Amino acid sequence: MKSLFAKYNGDRQQISKCLPRIVKSVVNCYSGNCSDTCRWSITLCNGGIKTSWWNKSINLSSNGLQNGSLKPNKTDKLLIESLLEMKLSQTALNQMQFFSNTNKCESVNRTISTYLPKNKNFSRNAIGRASAAVLKVNNNRDVALAKDSKKL
Repeated sequence: MKSLFAKYNGDRQQISKCLPRIVKSVVNCYSGNCSDTCRWSITLCNGGIKTSWWNKSINLSSNGLQNGSLKPNKTDKLLIESLLEMKLSQTALNQMQFFSNTNKCESVNRTISTYLPKNKNFSRNAIGRASAAVLKVNNNRDVALAKDSKKL
């Protein structure tokens, strides 16, 4: 999803058109059929000898699995498709409205509560403190400090 959002600049219609092809490509790849369907899709595998998932995956190589080692039957392929569709389907895309996750949200909330604790009243400088929190979240600490010092 991350590469899809980057490639299509978050355009959900284009992303949703690609999802079924990607699921099929991944199922074909793990079935040992790394052909043209994989080579021209957005799966970042490109179907090459050195760029395929079979060579990149630490888990596959540590268990001695190579391209063609797995022989999934129709039931296995349906199971793989259903597992992939948990993350790569229109429903999953609709649930990820802004392509954010809980860690990002919790990080922002934690930073804002650090700058604006609930047990204190900041009547005069609340906007400035909230702006500093947002600046820190959007940049590294050193970049935020440099930008703050330029304003002074």
